[in-house]
Formats: sequence, structure tokens, C-alpha cells
Amino acid sequence: MAAGVIALILLQVASPVRAGEPIVAARLWPSLDYTRLTLETRRQIRFSLFSVTAPERLVLDLEAVDFGPTLEALQGQIRPDDPYIAGLRAARNRPGVVRLVIELKREVRAQAFALKPIAQYGHRLVLDLYPLVPPDPLAALIALDGNVPKLGENERARARQTRKALVRGHRLRASPRSSSTRVTGARIRARSVGAEHRKRTSLC
Repeated sequence: MAAGVIALILLQVASPVRAGEPIVAARLWPSLDYTRLTLETRRQIRFSLFSVTAPERLVLDLEAVDFGPTLEALQGQIRPDDPYIAGLRAARNRPGVVRLVIELKREVRAQAFALKPIAQYGHRLVLDLYPLVPPDPLAALIALDGNVPKLGENERARARQTRKALVRGHRLRASPRSSSTRVTGARIRARSVGAEHRKRTSLC
């Protein structure tokens, strides 16, 4: 009996421990509208998300995930002009759980969801960080002229596109060609109404 118990213990010790699911890619896209963090894996993973205040932080727990070089290098992707993320750190919190702590510059509205594989992408865990108050496009245009704190290059490019669209719309509305087209159409309709009136008068 004792020998059987010892053999069972030795078998459990010698059995290899199943490795966690590796993170094959980690991508971070900061912008004024929202910042997106994507973690890609070969198999779907379980996760939980909660927030902590004073200071503002988001905590993302990943279950049965391998803490490898991809997560270690994720902190290096944080850009100084990211409007929402101040810093990020990852470590093994407890057996079977890797914890990501995202330090925030301000309070945000977070949304986490999973995406199924498509094309060359595998399973993806997506975390979107939205501002509590959506950004004002007019403020972005003013920032382009340097009257408010400098935006990142992505936000400045979006502001330039917005200003160009507004200018094009103004030119179209004020175009003389558009006005002449409307006047010509009115004259055609007026002639048609006059001809119809003369026709009805001759038949009476």
C-alpha cells in the first residue's frame, strides 16, 4: 500500500506541467478617440477586468496564459502622447493567472471583448479605453493652430482631414456654379408652368 502511494506521488512529480497559452502578439494603438490594446493567442483565453481608483488603474487578469517576452515587451509600446495610458506592467499574480496593471492618466470607460480568428489573425482579446466625455472636433482644430496643448501626430492628421472636409463643404455651398444651376432649373420650371397655363387657356 505504502509503495503504491509513493509510486503515485513520484508519478505526479515527474509528470510535466502544462504550459500556459502563449501570447503570440500584443498591439497597442493610441488615439484621441480611444486607445486599443489587442492580445492575440492561438486559443481563446479567459479574462477578467476591474478598475482601481486613487490612482486610476485598470487590472486585466489573464487565466492560463504564459508570461513570456511578448507581455514583457508590451510596456515598451506605451507612447508619451498616449492620452489615456501612463504606464503598464505585467507579472504572474498567482498560479495560473497573469495580471496586467494599466496606469491611467485620467478616468476612462473600458470595454473588453473577444474576437474569433480571421484571415492571418488568431483569437484576440481586445481592450478599448474611451474617454468619459467624447473629444470635441473644434478643440482639435484649435489645437492644430497651437492654441491648446499639442496633440499626437495621429490626432493632428485627423484634425487636418476634418478642417479640409469643412473647407470643401463650405466651397461647395458657396459655389457660383451651384447657384446658377438652381436658377436655371427654376427658369425651366417657370417656362413649363407658363406653357401649361397657355395650353389650358386655349382649351377652355
